[in-house]
Amino acid sequence: MSFDKHAQRQAQRVAEADTHSAECLAPPWVRYPSYTRYTIGWRMGSGEDWMWRWGQAIEPLDAAARYAYFKSQRPAPKTWASFVWQALDPSRSFEAEPNAEALMWLAAEGLIGDDVAYGNWRASLDQDSLSPPWAQVEDEEALRRLGRYQPRALFFYGRYAQDEGHAPPPPLPCPSTTAGYARLAWEARLNPWLPAPWQWGEMASEGAAGDYGHAWRSWISACFDDAVMWQAYRSRLDPPHGAWLDFVAAKWAELDQPRP
Repeated sequence: MSFDKHAQRQAQRVAEADTHSAECLAPPWVRYPSYTRYTIGWRMGSGEDWMWRWGQAIEPLDAAARYAYFKSQRPAPKTWASFVWQALDPSRSFEAEPNAEALMWLAAEGLIGDDVAYGNWRASLDQDSLSPPWAQVEDEEALRRLGRYQPRALFFYGRYAQDEGHAPPPPLPCPSTTAGYARLAWEARLNPWLPAPWQWGEMASEGAAGDYGHAWRSWISACFDDAVMWQAYRSRLDPPHGAWLDFVAAKWAELDQPRP
């Protein structure tokens, strides 16, 4: 007799969904604030399970009930604007995209907002079990994995440590800028608002997969959800030059017009 793991998982999801109404389930951006909108985490593991259960819970709700539900929850980052717009009305297709007026309405209603993921992350903290992402880091390889796979957690915890006036972390040997993700994680331990690669003379055209500039681009994509955040960060940096000007302009345009 064959054992269908997929069928068993689906049955477990249905059983769990039956015990959770929409009012009891946080939306995905609240449940997993350190996940970006387009991370693969929504298509595997606990993120996939939560997204499925949440979708099942809101499916029976009409537009009025959905509006009330979203109003009762913490706002979504602007990268989730299309998702929220579609989920608000069960008659709306998944291809429906909010126009400029709809985006302004979502923001005015408090359903999306600027720099809200950090607030969602702070609201979800368990103070008793909270520890720095770098607590178990002892070597450059562990730093590399941290910078590569947990950039958003680094950013949020670093901001939290600054806000709370925490003491600086214990020293670690400083990797070179050619050890991109390791150097990124090392810098994030000291200051969550990372230095830009052009401040160290890196050229945008280099773009080697292992250098700091490459890691920094990935960090930007993971941590910045809206143009207001991007501009606040940009104001901390020296002006870009050369090909970095094109990158900065493109990132501004991308964040100012949320991806569908």
